Amino acid sequence: MAILLSCLLALLLAGCATGVSSSSGPAPVAEAPSFKAGDEWRWTNGGHRRVIAVDADQSVTSYSSQYCRECRAYRDKNLTIVKLVDKEGNLVVVDWEVGYKTLDFPLKVGKQWASNALQVSQATKIAQPYKNLFIVEAYEDVKTKAGTFKAFRIGHVQELEHASVAADVGRTWREDLWYSPEVKAFVKREVVTRVDWGPNWELESFTLK
Repeated sequence: MAILLSCLLALLLAGCATGVSSSSGPAPVAEAPSFKAGDEWRWTNGGHRRVIAVDADQSVTSYSSQYCRECRAYRDKNLTIVKLVDKEGNLVVVDWEVGYKTLDFPLKVGKQWASNALQVSQATKIAQPYKNLFIVEAYEDVKTKAGTFKAFRIGHVQELEHASVAADVGRTWREDLWYSPEVKAFVKREVVTRVDWGPNWELESFTLK
C-alpha cells in the first residue's frame, strides 16, 4: 500500500512540477463549509446538487446516478457521502460514491490524502478496486461560466489495483479539480490523461442562501 501511494504521489508531482500558485502571498487554509437548505449548484455536464436539509454535522442533498435516481445523499463535513436513501426512504448500498473521499478539510497547499473505491467498469460491468491519491497543488484563480473564483487546485491520480484482464492492472488516470471555498463546491474539472475518463466540466450557476 505504501509503495503504491508513493508511486501515485510521484505521478502527481510529475504532473504538477511546472504548476505554481497564481495568488500573491501565502495561500489560505479552507475549513469545512457550512450549508443552508436551498443552496444549489449546477455544472455544465448536467450535474446538479441542492441542499435539502442540514442535520447536525451532516448535510442532506439531492443525488442521482445510474444506481440511485431521485435519491438523498447524507454527506459529512468533507462532503463525502456516508449514506444514500431512495425516494421511498430505503437505504441504497450499491453506489460506489458512498465513502469515496474527494475532499479532506482543512485544505491547504501541499496536503494529500488517499481514498479507495470499488467501481463498476462501463465496459465489463464488473466491480473493480481503484486506489486514489489527492494532493492540493496550488491556490489560484479559475475561470468558469459562473464567474472567476479563487480555488484550490487538487491533482487526483487513480490506479486500477487489480483486474480480470492482466493488461489493465496498474493503469493510471489523472484529473485536476478546483475547489472554491467561496462557492463551497468543486467549480471545474479537467482530465489530464489521454484516455476516456468522462468529460471536462465547470460550474454553470450556483445559489447560496
